[in-house]
Amino acid sequence: KMMLFGFPLEREGYTGEHRRILHAAADVLELPIYDPQPEFERITSQQVLYFPQDRGHANAEGNNLIAQGMAQFLVAQKLVP
Repeated sequence: KMMLFGFPLEREGYTGEHRRILHAAADVLELPIYDPQPEFERITSQQVLYFPQDRGHANAEGNNLIAQGMAQFLVAQKLVP
């Protein structure tokens, strides 16, 4: 089973076009897409989820949040048994 995944960055911006393409591809290919960027936008205004010197890579807390969200998405989409 396939799906698409938009890895979240600390702040939306230069990834906007990439995310639009991913969502368009998901529509055309009829695939589910997990894109936690909007949630991360909200959460990072209150918590540090990325390395301060490299805000494109999540720290341990951020990766844990991504993994939890991905697990919930996979179950909800029936992509795992």
